[in-house]
Amino acid sequence: MRDDMRPHYPELVEAGDLSTALLRQSTEDGAALVFESDQHPHSARVLSARGVVEVDLARRERSFQLSLWSRGVNLARGDTADITEVVGICRAWEAGARLADLRAGWPLLSYTELAEAHERGDAVEVKWRMLLEDGDPHLRPLIEAALTEPRLRELFPFTSRRALLFSRCTGYPYLSVPPVVLPLGAGRYRVVGPDDTVLGEDDAAGAVAVTVAALPADCGPAVPGTAEDLR
Repeated sequence: MRDDMRPHYPELVEAGDLSTALLRQSTEDGAALVFESDQHPHSARVLSARGVVEVDLARRERSFQLSLWSRGVNLARGDTADITEVVGICRAWEAGARLADLRAGWPLLSYTELAEAHERGDAVEVKWRMLLEDGDPHLRPLIEAALTEPRLRELFPFTSRRALLFSRCTGYPYLSVPPVVLPLGAGRYRVVGPDDTVLGEDDAAGAVAVTVAALPADCGPAVPGTAEDLR
């Protein structure tokens, strides 16, 4: 452990690493939880069928920083100076507590509307709405046009470098489905297929028509999980 961290984490000085310190605390609070070392004495993880809780330490102050992940989605995060709260959150997560219940018990946790949608199972619909409401104004006409097409509407949309892309899964890393659509300005869009082949340039409706025609067969609907889960 770094010398400047020692005063903040006496239980880690005694235990040797974060995973051991958390294991000891869990045995004091109840049944022992399995904390996996993240190949670093200042990090630990709790693995379960639901996903993983990652715990890291701040350096200049006492703070256990938590991230709750499931199927490639960061569902919630928070930090606390109390190691017992860390164990309590991990125990509740492993037991299947929902996001609202976790935050009710530990207000230190925060999560987004999209995280709740992932938990409910309607992340695709919510992400389309969020892009429509909050996205790049140059993409808005394209998104409005895309939402009229069932084959696009069932894929998980995301943006990268102002381009609109479509994924077969809702978690990261995404499994992008060609083509990609890029705004050119003045209401024009370029549709790019595999190997950067330009499939066409048109207005929003025309670009969407080109995109739908170029979609691979049976590429949707998007499913929970990551690209690794689908390969």
